[in-house]
Amino acid sequence: QIYQFNLYSDVLSSTAVEKIADGGLCFDLGEFSATRILRWEDILDRPRSGSVRDVMVCEPRNESRKSQEKLADVTGRLNETEVQLGKMEEKLKEVTGLLNSTQEELGTVRGELGRTEN
Repeated sequence: QIYQFNLYSDVLSSTAVEKIADGGLCFDLGEFSATRILRWEDILDRPRSGSVRDVMVCEPRNESRKSQEKLADVTGRLNETEVQLGKMEEKLKEVTGLLNSTQEELGTVRGELGRTEN
């Protein structure tokens, strides 16, 4: 009945409570560790009396699932960055062409100016 019992030094926001609730029994509370003043892990480390036995409620954390979620997030951001990079490359080509033509035109105008001054 008290699995993952924790006391916090701060009042958790509704968003934090929702995140913990949505995570279920096996939610990783790591991001809230700075405000936990009584941690479930500390309770487990205390001496026990009576007929107490450990029961596996959650499978060991599936780091692979977390890694896959992070990978999907990073892949999405990478794809967005690649699209933006492609747009920037096109814009760079356009601006480079404009710069080159402006430099050519400037050279021509300087030449014409030089001939009219002589």
